Amino acid sequence: MQVYYILKRKRIIKKYYNQVFGGILDYNHINSIYQISISGGKCSIPNNKNAVCKDSVLFFVDNNFKTNSPIFDVQITESDNLFLKKQSNVHTLLLKNTFDCDKINGKLRIRTRESGDCIRLARKNGTKTLKKLYTEYKIPLEMRDALPIICDDTGVVWIHTIGVADRCKTDENTKRIYNVLVK
Repeated sequence: MQVYYILKRKRIIKKYYNQVFGGILDYNHINSIYQISISGGKCSIPNNKNAVCKDSVLFFVDNNFKTNSPIFDVQITESDNLFLKKQSNVHTLLLKNTFDCDKINGKLRIRTRESGDCIRLARKNGTKTLKKLYTEYKIPLEMRDALPIICDDTGVVWIHTIGVADRCKTDENTKRIYNVLVK
């Protein structure tokens, strides 16, 4: 029975790698990735790539890929504030990806973090740098420069996996909202 689960996990690793990079791994690399998926860590794989497992999350890093734009598909949609009229009945995880259209200063831009970026999160005390927030939320080092953020002319409005700025949060006076969906 144990052998069946090991083989199944190795097939999942092989398929996941194929979906991410479109290539095929050999037996030794699959075994190495399987080992770090159990114990955590990092291993090198072909074509200047790494497999990393941290906090039970396995992901692949392409060391050749350097960019200043997000590798995620970020969609921002505008809608009327119909479901947020009574915010006491709305779960805070829903509000994490929703902000007030009328509180935006200038134009919105989607980018990755830059040196000196900071934010005061909604429903939290104090302003923190993105570097501190990424550490606090245990975002792996390899992903920090790829995560999308949304900013306006004033500064950071929203951070992927973390939340929205206090200055742009929705409230009972919000008429129009932006919803953020990341794929």
